[in-house]
Amino acid sequence: MAFKEEWQKEKKKLSRMTLGKKLEYLFEYYKLWIFGTLLVIGLAVSIISTVVSHKPSAFYAMMLNAGSGNGSVNPEELAKTFGTIAEIDLSQYDVTIDASESYDPNAHSEFTMAMTARISGLFAAHGLDVMVEDPTVFYYYVANGAYLDLRKVYTEEELKAFGDKLYYVDEAEIERVNQQTDQALASGDVPETLKDGNGTAGESEETSDSLEQYAAGALGTPTLISREEFKAPDPSTMEKPVPVGLILRESPKLASWGYYQNTVPILGFPAGSEHLKEAKQYADWLWEK
Repeated sequence: MAFKEEWQKEKKKLSRMTLGKKLEYLFEYYKLWIFGTLLVIGLAVSIISTVVSHKPSAFYAMMLNAGSGNGSVNPEELAKTFGTIAEIDLSQYDVTIDASESYDPNAHSEFTMAMTARISGLFAAHGLDVMVEDPTVFYYYVANGAYLDLRKVYTEEELKAFGDKLYYVDEAEIERVNQQTDQALASGDVPETLKDGNGTAGESEETSDSLEQYAAGALGTPTLISREEFKAPDPSTMEKPVPVGLILRESPKLASWGYYQNTVPILGFPAGSEHLKEAKQYADWLWEK
């Protein structure tokens, strides 16, 4: 009853006002309700639009530390071009080529942690089909078991055709270093920067990410390896050589796009890829002139 009486008073008050005064009065006394309503409507429209327009991914390539390119390269156009080559129906599926991100796994910053979380999420969701990185970052992910053994991707004849373009790692060495790292962590021999407030290796998500970086730091190189400094690992010197990457030093496509001008890009196939056929097509495409 109180609400009805209040509404009658408001109605009578508004009836004596001009249109301009009515709008001014309503905005002054009901602006919070108006803004709240508009916000709810806006969120609803945004969510509905996202759901309606969302298309399942048919291919996702990430090229970390690629540089700015030559200025004329549009990753969205590259994605459309590759989607057509791979015969993907772009009206039904998404194709993504992401060359905008930079990442240093040995740096300890909020940005690095955010990138680590994002990439880890993509790996966990099987959302990545191809990863291209400089040697330092590539080796970091190899040490964490991120990439497929290329013997599971290509035939023996196809691997031979790559010649010196194959990137090998010594699986036995990685196992030894990881074991040493685990022992160091268990004994408390952890760098001060990776300890929590109690002076020990904590169990938080942040510390967990840091420990992964510590393990990778024992294997990798903390600086960017230039084209002149890069030397492909020699499988003949390894105890258990495993081909895990394709060295794209002479990729015509990457050169024409202006990517990786200061370092040597290496391509790997994420272990969780669900579009291996398209991933191999993408690798082949990078060799085309």
